[in-house]
Amino acid sequence: MFDSAFLTRTLTPRGRALLLLAAVALLAGLGRDGILAATSGVRGFLGLPNDELQIAFGAYGFGFYLGLVLGGVLVERFGTARAFLICGAFAAAATGLTGGAWSLTVLALSRLVFGLAVGAMLPAMAAALAPWTPPRERGWAMGSIHAALAAGGILAWPLFGLVHLPGAWLEALNHLLAEQGWRTWPVLGQLLLDAWRGGFLILAGLAALWVMAWRHWFEARPGEAVGQPAETPPPLQWRGALPILALPTVLAVMQGWGMALCQDWVPRYLLETWHFDIKLSNWVWAASGAAMILGCLVGGFAADRSLNHSGNIRSAHQVVPGIGFLLAALSLILLPIGENQLAIAVSLGLALFGLQAAGTMLWVFAIDIGGRHTGVSAGCIGLGLLLSRLVSPLYLYGLGRPLPAVIVVMMLVLAGVLSFRLRPHIELPVLLPPAPVVTEPEDEAAAEIEALLGGTGKKKARA
Repeated sequence: MFDSAFLTRTLTPRGRALLLLAAVALLAGLGRDGILAATSGVRGFLGLPNDELQIAFGAYGFGFYLGLVLGGVLVERFGTARAFLICGAFAAAATGLTGGAWSLTVLALSRLVFGLAVGAMLPAMAAALAPWTPPRERGWAMGSIHAALAAGGILAWPLFGLVHLPGAWLEALNHLLAEQGWRTWPVLGQLLLDAWRGGFLILAGLAALWVMAWRHWFEARPGEAVGQPAETPPPLQWRGALPILALPTVLAVMQGWGMALCQDWVPRYLLETWHFDIKLSNWVWAASGAAMILGCLVGGFAADRSLNHSGNIRSAHQVVPGIGFLLAALSLILLPIGENQLAIAVSLGLALFGLQAAGTMLWVFAIDIGGRHTGVSAGCIGLGLLLSRLVSPLYLYGLGRPLPAVIVVMMLVLAGVLSFRLRPHIELPVLLPPAPVVTEPEDEAAAEIEALLGGTGKKKARA
């Protein structure tokens, strides 16, 4: 059995839980973007053209957005700890299957399952933070987890690039030697080019170790890991809960539109209009990655600092998403059109910073209002992100056109205004069982005497 005595001695229960959640978020980010960083190796081994390879890569996104909704269902049905075990096991298996993929079908299936598992983890993370994180620390805790997810996606590129680089060098050397008539070793070069498989198998092993650590902690201390009390929570009063859930769901849709505008529309527009590929710009790549990490951390820290200073959770958890949405809208309006890389990096970075801060606080808001049903509130945030992909004006009108971008920027302004109407101090209502009628002993005795006398009187009347 996995031995977590070191964690038990050195960290508090709250610190151990946060460390485990941040670790799985980091692994999820590495597995998500690792396949993109290893594109050349995957293409070379499977012999797939780019259009077929994009189908396999797109399967992750399809599974991820479905998993955002599925995660809330799993938490409500099985509890937080068991939902994490299910997600972690499927993520580890899918990562290993990615490393061992031998065809397009297997690769697409592995990415689909991995996306489902990672998407379902996000509502489970919110539910896991709920029982042991007080309101004054929720922002920083949630920000740390989402920052780890973003950091994993950024670290995947250099890590998988280092794995693939020796093979690329040896292949180039073999080609040069072959032209000169020298003996070559193409098999060794091909093995090194296929080293991306080893990277995914290592990630699968780390994910399996994480599942063992979480399971051991859950079995040893179920009160710390479960995220739900042992007894079944009372059912949700949907008529009163739906109005509370509507606004954060709508804000999640708008946040998803903003992220799609920054990550899909802006690169496509600059490439088609100015022939400027920002994916090849180190300035823009570095600024975007740093902005996403800082947005999660600074947004959560600012919310906690405001709550500690004012003691008003309503204003503290309204201001950060409101400012985040408005900052993103203003940065996108001022986004320079041209090839000024530094200016583009700053504007796009500020937009991503604001959107990540707002998105982090939406997950915190799900904890605020969730109560015993955080899986439902977190699942609604996931539903909003799913709808942002299904009904986005960016995809309905087509990427690269200015009209959908204008619509999304206007929606971000509206989201900033609506954020100040969030009510984090109101929990989702539940149906409480009717209170039992308590009768005093004297009343019970009087009722028995009256019943006996009544029966005697009836017998005399009949006689």
